[in-house]
Order: sequence, then structure tokens, then C-alpha cells
Amino acid sequence: MRLSCKRAADELLVIDDTFYGWEEQNSCCGCIRLNSTNVTCENADNRENYITLSTVRFRCQGLQQCDIPIEKDTFGDPCPDKRTYLEVTYHCEEKKESVTFGGAGKELGQFQTVAGLTVSSTNEIFVADQRNERIQVFSMNGSFLRSFPTGSIKAVDITMGRNDTLWVVLYRGRSHKNSLHQNAIHQYSEDGDVLANFNCSTKSRLHGIAWHQLSDRIILTMEWGADAVWFSPSYTLTQAASTCNMTRFASTGGGQLLQFVTVDREGDILFTDWYNSRVLKYDKNGVYLSSFGSFGSGAGKLYNPSGICVDGLGRVIMADTGNSRMEMFTAEGKHIRTVAYIHKPKHVAIGGEGQLVVSNQDHLVTILLKY
Repeated sequence: MRLSCKRAADELLVIDDTFYGWEEQNSCCGCIRLNSTNVTCENADNRENYITLSTVRFRCQGLQQCDIPIEKDTFGDPCPDKRTYLEVTYHCEEKKESVTFGGAGKELGQFQTVAGLTVSSTNEIFVADQRNERIQVFSMNGSFLRSFPTGSIKAVDITMGRNDTLWVVLYRGRSHKNSLHQNAIHQYSEDGDVLANFNCSTKSRLHGIAWHQLSDRIILTMEWGADAVWFSPSYTLTQAASTCNMTRFASTGGGQLLQFVTVDREGDILFTDWYNSRVLKYDKNGVYLSSFGSFGSGAGKLYNPSGICVDGLGRVIMADTGNSRMEMFTAEGKHIRTVAYIHKPKHVAIGGEGQLVVSNQDHLVTILLKY
């Protein structure tokens, strides 16, 4: 099945609804996706369809054209030994004014896994190019400016610190002696000079990073875990690596898979909980306050959220990865609107003039000039 928009260059696919099963075309009779129970017209509204909807959105939403194979390997077998097909209801929305750059590769300006991005006060975009083992720098119009290496270790996430210095989480691998993960946290200048170096041996890999301006502490999340930690870096002019003496947050708020983290204007701390499809909010002292968002595909719902940031008006914007869209909430967690449809968005940052900078899993970075 092919989905496309008539004005492909100016429009993007937005998936409204789907149904996968067997039935007479344009009728409401069919088969529930999770078992072999027949669905009649009387109970068609109870069809368990969210898995199919999420699959199609993840594959197609935010693209200009999309081909979907209608096969068991993609959606499973809804009704054994029956003819299957896919119905998709979609519309096309005008593409927002934007600049897109990148793409998969090793050349300058290309990426092999964007592991994070951040924007300086002078509106330079810093992109952690993980598998190419470098940080690349771009202007706000997408032009390549420069790059610097991270050595033989891979960047995991990046954030902006005081005086436009960069804080980068890096990963060396796992120790064979004690099975601990060998992480590092480096502070760089804008030109790539190493200003500070911290070694962090942990049971889990470090994942997300943010700088807490009010306390000058570094906040971190653990990959595949519920832990949130932070530490106070010591600023010394020495080449010797220090140990990051991390302190755990008092409570995880029931989080099960914290992904990325940001800090708002009041110093409150926001984490995306990938597993529970929600956001956890803590005060400036690391005390759990509340959560918002829940699993789903409707307005205000989230599906495996990733990157998160706060704009100049205090609004929370995050990459709703599973639904291929960018969502906006108030600081209190009330849903405002869908900002944009971007295919498999992953990381997000705010530019100095209000631009929204988003990377996705296709190795692309998009700058939304207005949102």
C-alpha cells in the first residue's frame, strides 16, 4: 500500500485511523488484531486497533510518501487462513517553514546516529554524532561550521552549560573485571577543547544529561533503568580525570525507563519516562512533584517519548517518537497542541530566537523556524 500527498513537496502525511484484518471492503465487520474473534457491525467500535495505528504512524507519519507492506511480518496474523488487508485513513498537512540537513554517512555534515543536540547563546547547533565519534557544529540555517572529535569513545547525549560550554556523556564500554559500565563526562569549549574530564563507573550506562543552572549541577539518567542522579563538578585546570560522585534522586516517581531530561525556568526538572509514556516532574532539590501524559495516540497522549525541552514561554515540548509528532504542554502538564509532524523524532532543543531544532531516527536534523 502506498500513501502519498498530491503536493508531495509541500505536504506531510498525518495518519488518522487504521484497521488491519479481514472483512468486506468499506464495511465494519472483521477480526480483532490480537485474537481470532470475529467482529460484527454491532461491536465494531471495540476493535483493538491501537497497535496497527501506532505501527503505521511510526512508519509513515511526517513523511511525504510511504509504502507499507501488508504482511504478517509487519502486523502479525489477525485471522489465520483468512484474507488480510489494511485500511488507512489519512490527510495531508502543509509542511511548516523549516530547514533540514544531515543524512546518513561519514562525510562532514552527515551523521551516524544523532545522540543528542543543543544550541548555544549565539545560535550555533551542536550535534553529538555518535558512531562517527565527533561533535558537529552548524549555523541556524543548517550550514556546517566545524567539528571536533570525541576520541575513541562515543557520545551519548549533550547539553549546554554555563558560559556556552558543552557537557557531553560518553561511553567507553563495559569492564570485564567488575562488569561495570565505563562512562565519561567531558566539558568542552565551543571549539572542542577539553575543560574537564570525569570518569563514572556504574551498573547501567549513563544516558541523558542536563545542566541545572540554579545549583550548577549535572543531571543524568541511566539507560534501561529508573534512576536519576546528579553531581557537582569541580572546575580544576588539570588534565587528570576526576570521579563523578553521583547522588541519586530521592524518588523516581514510579518511573521505569527514564530517557532524557531538561530544566525549566524555575529550576524544576523534567524527565521523559519512555516505558510509561509520560513526563515526571521534580522540584529544584530533586523531590518528586507530579507526572503528566499517558500512553495513546489521541490528543495529549504519548507513545515512547524521547527528547524534551522548555521554550522561552515556559512551555514543555517533547519528541513523541512512537506517534511521529512533536507535542506541547504547559508547565503544569496541560496539553496545548501538536507542534509538528516529524518522522520518528528523537532529540529536541530551542534556539535563541525561538526556533525548534529536532533530530530524528533517519539521521536528519530539522529546524522549525515557526511553530
